[in-house]
Amino acid sequence: MVLQRLEKLGVRGAELTGSPTVVEQVIPDELHPNITQVIPRLTEGGAFVKLSHGPETSGSDIIKAITQHLYENPVKPWFSLFSPASAALVEFLPVSPDAPAAELTQENLYSLARTYGKLTDIIPQPADSKVVPRYALLDFSNPVSAVMAKNCLHGFKVPSGDIGGKAGTILQFNYERKIKAHWIRDWLFSHPRIRQATKANSLFSLHRGQYESKGLNEIWEERKEDAQQIQNWLVEGNDTFIVVHGPRGLGKKEFVLDEALKNYKNKLVIDCKPIQEAPGDSTMIAAAAAEVGYRPVFSWMNSISSVIDVATQSAIGTKAGLSETLDTQLGNILQNTAKALKKVALDGRKKGDKDGHLSDDEWLEANPARRPVVIVDNFLHKSKDNQMVYDKLAEWAAALIYTNIAHVVFLTSDLSYSKTLSQALPNQVFHQVSFTDCKPEVAKRFVLSHVSGNEDSKGLDYSDEKFNQELTECIKRLGGRLTDLEFFARMIARGLTPNNAVQQIVHQSAAEILKIFITEVDPSSRGWTPEQAWYLIKNLGTAKTQAGNQSDSDANGETSIRYSDIILSDLFKKDGEATLRALEKAELISVISKNGRPSIIKPGKPVLAAAFRQLVEDKVLSSRLDLRILGQMITIQNQAIHKIEEELKVLGSFPKEPSEARRRIKWLLANLALNQAKIDQYEIESAQLKLVLKTEF
Repeated sequence: MVLQRLEKLGVRGAELTGSPTVVEQVIPDELHPNITQVIPRLTEGGAFVKLSHGPETSGSDIIKAITQHLYENPVKPWFSLFSPASAALVEFLPVSPDAPAAELTQENLYSLARTYGKLTDIIPQPADSKVVPRYALLDFSNPVSAVMAKNCLHGFKVPSGDIGGKAGTILQFNYERKIKAHWIRDWLFSHPRIRQATKANSLFSLHRGQYESKGLNEIWEERKEDAQQIQNWLVEGNDTFIVVHGPRGLGKKEFVLDEALKNYKNKLVIDCKPIQEAPGDSTMIAAAAAEVGYRPVFSWMNSISSVIDVATQSAIGTKAGLSETLDTQLGNILQNTAKALKKVALDGRKKGDKDGHLSDDEWLEANPARRPVVIVDNFLHKSKDNQMVYDKLAEWAAALIYTNIAHVVFLTSDLSYSKTLSQALPNQVFHQVSFTDCKPEVAKRFVLSHVSGNEDSKGLDYSDEKFNQELTECIKRLGGRLTDLEFFARMIARGLTPNNAVQQIVHQSAAEILKIFITEVDPSSRGWTPEQAWYLIKNLGTAKTQAGNQSDSDANGETSIRYSDIILSDLFKKDGEATLRALEKAELISVISKNGRPSIIKPGKPVLAAAFRQLVEDKVLSSRLDLRILGQMITIQNQAIHKIEEELKVLGSFPKEPSEARRRIKWLLANLALNQAKIDQYEIESAQLKLVLKTEF
């Protein structure tokens, strides 16, 4: 009713009151006859105005005329006195929504949206996110700019080419609310230095789960014993770290925060990923400060101080001592955080308690359940880039444990965590919880709970026997990785059958494998060559099809190969174990140990087994990569032959053949013949592969 009254006063005001409408005031008088339609958007405080024009006039010319008119005659509606009216050209082209799209960069989005107002930030979709369609968040400095951009660019098709892809990219806009409730209180209570002088109930770090809450109860039910074990360790107060380790995509963080620590209100989450991925020292300091709520921090001052130090050193030979190293500043941030955590731990202590006579340190030692919990997420993420950050965090965490200030839980997907943590906390056995993929029946319940809670899937019949059988088979192929299961559930909710959804996931995984492990590989930085990665992919992709080989699948029927078979191959003779560790860290493979030694190799996650098979079944791709392997094998054999020839040349330089060298010469000649036979065989196989490449498409 209110909107109808506003419409009468704002859009059709001339008819009712005899005064000009806002639209008529915005449009110059000479363009009034060209107005063909006015479509009000009252909820957004604007309107679409359609104008006709001749071929000699363009839309840009009309916008320029309106803009000039508004500059000379500002229009301030009664409902927006502080924001003068403005106008922009609607960039709308009706196109097919099924056209393939290209992801736009931040620069592309800026060039498109800046016309409508100032942008404070552009947040792209995380690179590892599988949510489709792809999205980005545009943060405008004021709501008016956001409204203009949304209404003018919604449905616009970015032209084909370098920006819009082969068929162009369609833009669809929606609003995202910026939550600012209690921001002053949150800033104060999350500030370690202010927290020391402010009496607050808790130091609590809000977290956003990676997964939706639907369906997680089924997962947590399976891990109830692990949650209970973590709770027991916290109550017992053992002086050691708690480590939750396992591959990415298993919900370790959500499990610890939402299940194991659901009854603990004092939790501080430190995510190492934004700290480690910061491009420089200043941004790294700012990222570390943001994780613990350390404000204000003037990270840019360190850069200026460094410049002053360099200038002073060049002038007088010594530094001015203004700048601080990254190590020092991180230490200051963590030290203040430790003080705040201790304040939180002692917050509920009262003098009248039965242990009120104890000192603060004695009270903390006697009451382990009252200590806050620090959760260090993504520990050892990209540890090769800057190990110092992890060493500093580990030392700080050890100090928290020694002084009984807080419990510390590390979440990591890197199996080498014990090396870093043992340096900070030696002679201690860590409490460990190992995460693996969930069981098929649990995975099925998780998917069904996700699908049933989605509005787009109301027409699905979950009781259908054919649907359930197909879903069960697909989950066996997909595995129990939560990220894959959630993506799978979303695709089913959008109307895809389970088979089609799994096929798309497998196809996408195969494309990612090619990009990450084969086509865009720098051996010096990655730790493996494309040939080594393909050798593993091919062996794992054909393992279950090799009849009669009992080692090709484990007791559960999962694809696997023997660790020793790979190590003994010529491609892995040099630093083979280091290469396999690098590939395991990159999550292409998973190495399973038996009696403390590496025993078998499996795909990094279950869905990769199907992706490996799909890659191997591509004759052209398989032949091309096999040809590269054969080329490298021929090079290895030629190098071995060259060494033999050099030694034979030395032995042949003696005036008379020594009898003691005859066995050595015989052995060298036998190996020479063996290596040459291998080369001959490799060349035959190479010729066959080249024939495939010439005949197949």
